[in-house]
Amino acid sequence: MAAPFRVLAIDGGGIRGVIPATVLVELERRLAPRSLATVFDLIVGTSTGGIIALGLTAPNGEKPRHTAQELLDLYMNDAESIFPGGGRVAHPRAGWLRDGTRYLASELEEMLVRFFGDVPMTAALTGVVVTSYDLAHGEPVTLSSRTEFGGFGDLTMVAAARATSAAPMFFAPEIVVDGERERVLVDGGLYANNPSVLGYLLGGQVAAREDLPLVLVSLGTGARGTRAALRGAERVQMRDASTVVRAVLEAVSTGSGNLGHLLLARVADDDRFRYWRLQTMVGSCNFTMDDSSPDNVACLYERALELVSECDEELSAITHALVP
Repeated sequence: MAAPFRVLAIDGGGIRGVIPATVLVELERRLAPRSLATVFDLIVGTSTGGIIALGLTAPNGEKPRHTAQELLDLYMNDAESIFPGGGRVAHPRAGWLRDGTRYLASELEEMLVRFFGDVPMTAALTGVVVTSYDLAHGEPVTLSSRTEFGGFGDLTMVAAARATSAAPMFFAPEIVVDGERERVLVDGGLYANNPSVLGYLLGGQVAAREDLPLVLVSLGTGARGTRAALRGAERVQMRDASTVVRAVLEAVSTGSGNLGHLLLARVADDDRFRYWRLQTMVGSCNFTMDDSSPDNVACLYERALELVSECDEELSAITHALVP
């Protein structure tokens, strides 16, 4: 059988990116000395997953600029600089800015510049696509490193990372020029927080054209546990704009993500399309995407390590499917 076309899809979820980053550290360990950028033919990401996707494919000559471990370290070490005051304890820099957002985009941008430099998206080591949404034209947008995957990619990795992760209420939009259009780009989680269906469509087109099997690995950023979901009427009342926005974003991302998984699980088989979804409940950790407190980051990391242990057989099967 011909080697498959291999796709990695990574969900959005803010600081909960700790979870897929930890899984990728283990996957990279099992695939060593190969890098994830050489093993996957296409990496698709939304929001925090988009940053990870770009981080895995950013070049340093012919090799990746960063390992999966360095991506995980970014979350473990820089979370509080991206989301100052995002935890349960008030922070002097937390609060609402004049533009109606919660956090200064400049802090996120400084981290991205330090991480990516001025690398253009088209220099990615393998195919990479990140999602965004254009508020100016009211349409979903994909930012792509290669024309065969559609969208547009005439921008830097920093700009692409900002565009895919500019969650409404949290960060100001990223303004980019696309031909004659000026686009006002925000978080792609508004329509594809779980981008696995997009990965299936884009990868499936190539696989069908070249008569190849398709392998898709989808990584979640954690879901609310049963206890967290059992909230009384008093707690879910929409008392202010921030509560409404958070609730709507969570409903959109969770609902669309679950639907995508159900659809892909139905069409997967052991011959032409193999599919894995690695997801977990956050348990006692805070589900909120901007809780950057050290305690919550540590909690998410511990839950991610548990997921890796629980999915040992799946990770072995994935490794074999990627590199027979």
